[in-house]
Amino acid sequence: MQQAGATTFNLSPLIRGVNDSVDMIAELLGRLSWLGVTPYYLFICRPTEGNKGFVVPIEKALSILDQARARLSGVANSARLCMSHHRGKIEVIGKYKEPSC
Repeated sequence: MQQAGATTFNLSPLIRGVNDSVDMIAELLGRLSWLGVTPYYLFICRPTEGNKGFVVPIEKALSILDQARARLSGVANSARLCMSHHRGKIEVIGKYKEPSC
């Protein structure tokens, strides 16, 4: 497809027990980039009936992606962490830390 001028993006789900490790995600993003596919979203599912066993908590997902991206450069580390919302997909950009007094 790239020879025809098409741009290819990837949306990958993060699934507990399947690809929820820093090593796996770093390898995935690196290989996608090497193949000319832009890593676009790493998608985490909302826990719903039937998929709760596969859901990666938001904090863990953010940590996995941050650590994987630290190993990569260029297009390989361009993936964003996203999740579904009643209005569509939303990007997870960080974790709120309560200020200490």
